[in-house]
Amino acid sequence: MRIIKEKKLNVISQKMDLDCELIITIRKKNAGELSDIFETLFEVFLTKL
Repeated sequence: MRIIKEKKLNVISQKMDLDCELIITIRKKNAGELSDIFETLFEVFLTKL
């Protein structure tokens, strides 16, 4: 959540159960940078729509 607030990402949907799920929107030009940041985190999985 810290990264989402720091980068001011737009959260479309979130589910906070045993497995948390966030749906965010980002610009294509920022996708590479944010992908690198999130992939370094433990147990964070990205799905591109």
